[in-house]
Amino acid sequence: MRPKDFYNIPSTHLPLLVFSDNLYSFFSWRIRCKTEGYTHAMWLYAPGRVATQGWTFKSDDIATFLGTSRMELWYNPAWRKQDRERIVEELTRKINQPLFYRMYDVLGIIGHIVKSRKFHSPFQEYCSENAGRVLSVVEPDMKIQSPTPEELRQWCKDSRQMTVYGRYHPYESK
Repeated sequence: MRPKDFYNIPSTHLPLLVFSDNLYSFFSWRIRCKTEGYTHAMWLYAPGRVATQGWTFKSDDIATFLGTSRMELWYNPAWRKQDRERIVEELTRKINQPLFYRMYDVLGIIGHIVKSRKFHSPFQEYCSENAGRVLSVVEPDMKIQSPTPEELRQWCKDSRQMTVYGRYHPYESK
């Protein structure tokens, strides 16, 4: 994919679950030391707009990730209009929550480090925790509790209904 393609995706293909990996981030590098593959999960829910968990959950322009992050975009071609709307409604609900509930679940990351998924904040989420919860709204078979980005991506790969919409790499997408 080229950068301009993110702004021209037809509404019939949105939202898309996006796995990304910032190739220049110290934080992403530290995650890669513990896991393989992608280090972030978010949703492209409108042309050029992502719902993403940084220090807070927010809507952001995809341009924030272009040029620095490789990305892989997934969706289910069988999602009906109602399914796509449910995902966007859930993302919008989260974006509009008070700040405390949109903050990053630092305890959840510590839980992964000490290999205890029960060690996390019940009020906050990290990126793939949110992405997995939202995905389970329309994919009831997605039952992984507090998934890492790579576990969520593996679920997509193992699920017949999910398919890759496209891939982006900053070095190959001029």
